[in-house]
Formats: sequence, C-alpha cells, structure tokens
Amino acid sequence: MSRLMTILIPLLPLLLIAVPVDAADDPLSFVQAFVDARNSGDIAAAAPLMADDTVFVGGPGCTAANPCVGAEAHLAELQGFSALHAHVTLVSPRASGSTVQARTESQNDLTRAAGVDRTLADLTAEVHDGKITTWRSIQDPNDPQNQAVQAYLLRS
Repeated sequence: MSRLMTILIPLLPLLLIAVPVDAADDPLSFVQAFVDARNSGDIAAAAPLMADDTVFVGGPGCTAANPCVGAEAHLAELQGFSALHAHVTLVSPRASGSTVQARTESQNDLTRAAGVDRTLADLTAEVHDGKITTWRSIQDPNDPQNQAVQAYLLRS
C-alpha cells in the first residue's frame, strides 16, 4: 500500500488540474465569465448568466435605492454598459460558498470625460443554480476619483 501511495501522491496535483471546473460549482469563475462577456459587449452571452429575478445594483441606472430587477431591466443595464464602452476589472476577488466579493476598477465614457483613470467599487455577487441572483456594486464614496466623477455628473 505504501508503494502505491508513493506513486499516487506526487501525481495528485496533475490529477486535480485535469478535472474541469463547472462554473455552477465555482462562483468566482462564473462571475468572471459574466464580467468578461459584459466587458466585450457580448450581451447575448452575459444576459443568460443572470437569473430573471436578479437584484442588480451598479452604475447610474441601477442604484441601491432603485435596483434593476427582471429580464427587461437587466437587458437595459447590459445595453447601457455597452453603450458607455465600459470595462470592469475584478481586483483581489474571493469566493466563500456561493458569494463572490471583489474590489472593482471601472472605466467608461463618463470616467474619461471626467478626466479620471478609473472608479472604485466594492462588489458582492451571489451565484445559485448556475445564475447570478444578486449583484451589488457600491462605489467607494471616499475615493477621490469617484468624487471627481460625481462632481462631473452634477455639473453636466
């Protein structure tokens, strides 16, 4: 038995690498796939990754006070994201169970017009049964670049 273990133990990392990861079992990969599809403007790929009743908070159209809920609202948010030539990067993402948390850096036409490099937000997303069910991306109110974008929007 010990001879078999001597052979198998060094091979274990190779066996684990070869096992494919199902996005439903890996919420972080699932959220990254949504971010990638959204960043590339692939609405057809991003939309089905969200549950019909997803509570979506993020961006000017889906605020914490007025979140986007429902397939039509999600489609409108995705179209607006694409129209603004937006791009989000997940910074230091981590998953715990079905919850993904990350800091995000975003750029879009509004940040460029405001003369800033990026905005910062804290993201919490929930993934259940292969769908994003909650997406809350809340801007960091203490970040000077976020403040500059807000000031630009108030002047516009």
